[in-house]
Amino acid sequence: MRRPQRIGRSRLFAVSLGVATLASLLCGLPSQSARADPAGTPTYRALAGGGSATTQYLMNAMADAVKVNGQKVLASYDAPREGLSSTITTKDPATNQYCTVNRPAHDAAALGALGYSVATADGCLDFARLGGEPTTQQSIPPANGLTYLPYAVDGLTYAVDRYSPLYAPTLADLKAIYTCASTQYHPLLPASGSQQRSEWLAALGIPEADVLNGKYPCIKESYSSMHTPVQENDEGALLYDNLAVTPFSTAALTTGRGEIRTGEIASAPDTDGRGPLVPNSTVFPDGVSYTYVPEYLRDLTLAELTGLYHCTTTQIDGKSIIPLLPVASATRTSWLHFMGITEADLSAGRYPCISTTTPSGDPIQPDDGNMQPWANTVMPYSIAGYIAQTKQYDNGAVVQDKHKNLKLGGLAQDAGVVQRPIVLNPNYGRTLVHRLYNAIPSEKQRISPWRDVFVGPNSLICQNTGLIETYGFTRLASDFCGGGDRPVTDPAPPTFRFRDGKSNKCLTIHNASTGNGGVAVQMSCTTGLEQQWTWTGTNGRELKNANSGLCLEGSPYQSPLGAAVVQTSCESGTELPWMQWILEPDPAGAGNRLRNVYSSMVLSVSGGGSLANDADLIMWSASNGPEQDWTPESVVAFNPGSDTLMDTSTTTSTTSPLVADLGQQTVSATAATSTTPYYETVQVNHPKRLVDVRNGRCRFQGDWEQGSAYRNSGVVGGAFLYATGYLTGPKCAVTMQMHVVSYDFREETVLATDHYYDASKPTSAGKNERWMQFGPIIGGVYYPKIGNVVYRLDWSLKDLTASNPMPSWGIIWGPTPNWCDWWVPPTSPPGCNG
Repeated sequence: MRRPQRIGRSRLFAVSLGVATLASLLCGLPSQSARADPAGTPTYRALAGGGSATTQYLMNAMADAVKVNGQKVLASYDAPREGLSSTITTKDPATNQYCTVNRPAHDAAALGALGYSVATADGCLDFARLGGEPTTQQSIPPANGLTYLPYAVDGLTYAVDRYSPLYAPTLADLKAIYTCASTQYHPLLPASGSQQRSEWLAALGIPEADVLNGKYPCIKESYSSMHTPVQENDEGALLYDNLAVTPFSTAALTTGRGEIRTGEIASAPDTDGRGPLVPNSTVFPDGVSYTYVPEYLRDLTLAELTGLYHCTTTQIDGKSIIPLLPVASATRTSWLHFMGITEADLSAGRYPCISTTTPSGDPIQPDDGNMQPWANTVMPYSIAGYIAQTKQYDNGAVVQDKHKNLKLGGLAQDAGVVQRPIVLNPNYGRTLVHRLYNAIPSEKQRISPWRDVFVGPNSLICQNTGLIETYGFTRLASDFCGGGDRPVTDPAPPTFRFRDGKSNKCLTIHNASTGNGGVAVQMSCTTGLEQQWTWTGTNGRELKNANSGLCLEGSPYQSPLGAAVVQTSCESGTELPWMQWILEPDPAGAGNRLRNVYSSMVLSVSGGGSLANDADLIMWSASNGPEQDWTPESVVAFNPGSDTLMDTSTTTSTTSPLVADLGQQTVSATAATSTTPYYETVQVNHPKRLVDVRNGRCRFQGDWEQGSAYRNSGVVGGAFLYATGYLTGPKCAVTMQMHVVSYDFREETVLATDHYYDASKPTSAGKNERWMQFGPIIGGVYYPKIGNVVYRLDWSLKDLTASNPMPSWGIIWGPTPNWCDWWVPPTSPPGCNG
């Protein structure tokens, strides 16, 4: 498991600390966006996170606006750039001295740091900002124990310098540039780990592995003689090289001032041909807004604008402002209507403050920034014309850019909200539109303040649509925002095993003992439950064994040097200090030590670091040796659960829904057939299992459980599956295969079902399914009997928009199949008569 460096350690999680000047991005944004890290009280906040540079300004604003019980709880830390420290301290050193960490440079670094924080239970990081969703197909794999909660939509295009000769390439043209087949332009990418980079490569159909392996040497991740790293939405890289091309967030383009050129992609898939940005006709129905010089002015309220044009206001923020008006044109007519002014009133001289000429006496021409040469003015501007000029392209023709870096103003509201005149085209190409996410520890979904801030459509972030739109993003429908209205599951805390740095073996309870006093040893790492541990307890410092349910205990004596480490009953609510452990960085080495809170001694391998299986684990003074280095890592394979026992019962009507008793894992076994021939049920008790499979832009989330089946006569249907799932993405296909052990024939039977979803078509059951279910199934060639066990479910997911769609697989294990246990002769299957 990769992990970020803590201060004083030599091993680094892949974090880029390069810098680039992003001051131009800050122009025109509300004032709080310039704040890089949390400011004001409280200094240290309950929810600390970092990650995507694309979403950092929005999340910074959320950190100022979002409050739980009247107090700010979000601390959003910017990605590295010039002038920022390379490390951040996320929690009060007086209570947690290990929370000075490397500043997360991008999505992958934030996910890695958050995953590490969950694995070590250090409480240092609480969420990660993501500019998209991690997939195994690109450079950012999903992290263990995290849930991804969407809250907004962003688009992706390319950007170039305003003097670049590149106009309206197709995706094929852009792919040629990024695969070095076309050498006229210089393709740039942010560093690996950026979700924007991942999304861009996926849209072009270029595997991340090919770029990392140097297959396309023309792609650069830095620019200038100083080798400045390319950041997300990096205007500086384009201003340095007018032949450079880089991916760019549409949100960053809507909030910028147009010093670079907005990319127009010709024939983008599933688009209406209008390009990535369109006028906001809801807020600006007349199709006009106004321009201003950002260094001198800011976004104005509607009252301030009308005051200026009605000559009742002459100053804004203590500065004198002159309202301008162009000659007769559609822009002039629309603006006067927007301001509630008639041409007759103008002719009558009712508004003498409005100027219609330049200082030299030239008439002001419409949509021409050259006519606004001085800073203390505002001037109406066609929104569509402004977009065309910043693209320098419209309806298949190159157009002249006359906006002169002027900012197109929005309508300022309360609390830093601005209604933008330019928004993402809702019919822009589907491969170029994606959701924004925050990742949180899965086990925190029901816990405040995570629940209040991130989870569900009523979360504070989902409800703050004004700020989402202020920063150029599109609000997400409540069906999806924060995970939507679907019930939040209670996932078990993530489970880890701990690998020793010297022997490469894992922390284990000897002989999988389930009793108090079971000794901790090292053994070759497996997927056995006796090697799996979860952080638990009031302070999250107890280590509970997944097999025994008991907790790791250090010696409760004053001189524990060399004392054995054992398991004993967890002390819920009392937190005895000798049962508390802190996984802390080794200040003199590159690893982590498991330090006992009571004795301050650390977990070590006996015999000076024996390499043998079954070597005892002991308490020992910290020596910085590799035998004291313990790395938490995810258990990569599922371990099948315990066998399921079945209870055949009666008294269920034909209209009764299927019954699944998930309250306990097993019930008493009874005979294989029921004595009552009608309305029978089979209740199969096994814990509900969850599935979350991703492939490209497709995601399938669901759960399955052993359910109950009934018939109105004959033998009761057996241990069967009830599965539900939810499929999202542009065009996706999922196949579910249910593996059943047939006790009659002592063989496996596989039942399969396929589901397809195309987001561009109406949803109808069986045709274009988003919600789906599978089972219980009775009849056909396979007739299930009591005792037959659904022991495995396979999920195969394909993104059909990919150029070469390869499926992602998920496997969920149920109860371990067996042939003979719990069968009562003479009804036992063949070979099970004993």
